[in-house]
Amino acid sequence: MLNVIFRQAEGQALPSAAAAFFLQLGLQAMRAGNPEAGLQRLVSAAAAMVGP
Repeated sequence: MLNVIFRQAEGQALPSAAAAFFLQLGLQAMRAGNPEAGLQRLVSAAAAMVGP
């Protein structure tokens, strides 16, 4: 399921550079076989999208 989320998010404009950065880290972690780190980065990306 997370791979589907990441695939949908790839190539779409993100509201901030921080969100794009954490999403990229999450993608790299998922592809490297580390789903826990990928989830942590995904949460960070979501937090960056929401803002302070």
